[in-house]
Parts: sequence; structure tokens; C-alpha cells
Amino acid sequence: MAYLLRRAEVGFLGLGPLVWLIYSSLVNLVCRRYRLIRDLLSTVVTASGKMLGE
Repeated sequence: MAYLLRRAEVGFLGLGPLVWLIYSSLVNLVCRRYRLIRDLLSTVVTASGKMLGE
């Protein structure tokens, strides 16, 4: 039983960096997408504000 636990531990440690890489790239992707959406929204708001102002 202890042998199996040790094997699982080693396997998990081996997978750790891979999981971290996938997780960080996903977070990066979401943040980039969020920034794009935020920029787009601010542009639209500014444009509509100018149109309403004129």
C-alpha cells in the first residue's frame, strides 16, 4: 500500500509542472480576453458618449 502511495506521489510530482503550465496559460488567456473585452467596452462607451454629447 505504501509503495502505491509513493508511486502516486511521484506521479503527481511529475504531473505538477504540467498542470501548473496548463493552469497558468489558461489564466493568461482569460486575462488577455478580459483585457480585450474591457478595452472594447471602454471604446464603445467613449464613442457613444461622444455621439450623445454632439
